Amino acid sequence: MQVIGVSGISGSGKTTVSREICDFREAEHINVDRIVRENQKKGKEYYKRIVETFGKEILLGNSEELDRVKLAKMIFSDKEKKSKIDELTLECVVPEVKVLIETFSRI
Repeated sequence: MQVIGVSGISGSGKTTVSREICDFREAEHINVDRIVRENQKKGKEYYKRIVETFGKEILLGNSEELDRVKLAKMIFSDKEKKSKIDELTLECVVPEVKVLIETFSRI
């Protein structure tokens, strides 16, 4: 199976383009944004590591959900913090994506 990555800023049409490619190539779509959001839920390792790294001030009130807008503003205004979230993503999310790629490669 050929692996094609589609990246871009929020709202740029990554999902739309990915669906078109998948329809044209009869391929599988791995929505990494969805995987990241799922791993950012309370109780998940990625969530825990984000809160440990950036503090509880990135949580939405008493709900203990991540304030994704606040987190985005924080990491995109500070290169060091951006590097930290990238490192956490590599450790906590990328392995799951790799498993999916390997799984689809066997189809």
